[in-house]
Amino acid sequence: MPEVAVIGTGAVGTAAATAAEQAGADVVICARSAAGGPVTLELDGEERPVAAPVITDADAARPVDGVLLATKAQQTPQARPWLARQCRPGTVVVVLQNGVDHVERVAPLADGASVLPALVYVAVERVDRGRVVHRRGRRVVVPAGPPGRAFAGLLDGSWLEIAEDPDFCRCRQLLFRRHRAGTLAGAIADAKRRVQPLFGCIAQRLERPPYKREVGGSNPPAPTGSVTVAPDTSVA
Repeated sequence: MPEVAVIGTGAVGTAAATAAEQAGADVVICARSAAGGPVTLELDGEERPVAAPVITDADAARPVDGVLLATKAQQTPQARPWLARQCRPGTVVVVLQNGVDHVERVAPLADGASVLPALVYVAVERVDRGRVVHRRGRRVVVPAGPPGRAFAGLLDGSWLEIAEDPDFCRCRQLLFRRHRAGTLAGAIADAKRRVQPLFGCIAQRLERPPYKREVGGSNPPAPTGSVTVAPDTSVA
C-alpha cells in the first residue's frame, strides 16, 4: 500500500486526502494543529469523511511515497520541517498550490525528491469548520514523465482525474498570462471605481458658469475653500 502525506488542511488538502484514500493509499495529514473534529468533503451530493490521522509534530513524520503539498504558496517555508522528514530520493512531491514557480520554490526543501508542478482545475470551498464542498472540476494536470506517471498511479481509481501533458510548460505560461491579464483588468476596473467620484466632481465644476469680471470692476469673491487668482496685468 503506497504511503501519502498531505501537507495542508484547507479545501484543496481535504480534496486531495479524500482522493488518496479512495485510491487505497495509506494517508496521513500534516498540520500545525489538529482539526476540531472530523472533516468531510461533500462530493456528488454525498458526504465523504476523511479518515486519515492528523499529525502536528514533524518529528513524528516518516518518509513516504508521495507528498501532496496543499498549502498556500506563501506558506511553503512552513512546510520545510515536514518535507525534510518525508522526502527521500524516489518520493514525488506534487505541488497543489497557486502561482507558477512550483519547482523553484519547493525543490530546495525537498531533499532530492522529485518535485511535480500541477495545475488544479478543481473548485472546492470550505463552507464551515470541518466541512468542504466540491463545486466543479476534477482535473489535475501535471507534466508528462516518470514523476507524473507515479502521481497518476498513486491516485488511480480516485474521483480526481490526473492528466499528463507533454506541453505542460506552455500551458502553464498561457494560464499565467491569462491570470496576469485578469489581475491587470481587475486593477484597472478598481482604479476606475476609485476615481469615478473625482471625475464627477470635476465635471460638475466645469459645468458651472465661470466667474466673469465686470468692466472696470474687480474679481468676484472666491468660493469658500478656493484661492483667488489675480488678473494678469503684464504688458507684452
